[in-house]
Amino acid sequence: MRRRLPLVLVYAMVCAGSARAQLDLLTLREAESLVELIPDVVSAQKKGECPDLSPMYEERAQQSFQVRRECGPEAGTLIFHYTVNRRDGNVTLWGDNPVAVADDRGKAPASQLVQDAQSERNLPPVVRNG
Repeated sequence: MRRRLPLVLVYAMVCAGSARAQLDLLTLREAESLVELIPDVVSAQKKGECPDLSPMYEERAQQSFQVRRECGPEAGTLIFHYTVNRRDGNVTLWGDNPVAVADDRGKAPASQLVQDAQSERNLPPVVRNG
């Protein structure tokens, strides 16, 4: 008589493998915190424009954010559309030719978030280009 794995056990094994593959990715809140440090977003906050971030998933390792002004005479207008690489914390302008937008104030927290996540999860460090 052949033994078959219960369907629930197979599902649990597949989900566990999928979860392991995502352990090296920044969370939504971590990615959002990096966008909040982008100079244009910081400037909008200082001007009282109430920047609002709307997250969108593009790929497993990328998180996009539309950032709009929610206060002031330009309320509702787009500040920029950013993409966060959830593997290395790099923030770029969204589009065909992405340009890195983080300044030193944003790069240090990005590196620290990625490093903390990897050390907590016992993963090898990510080598960052540039």
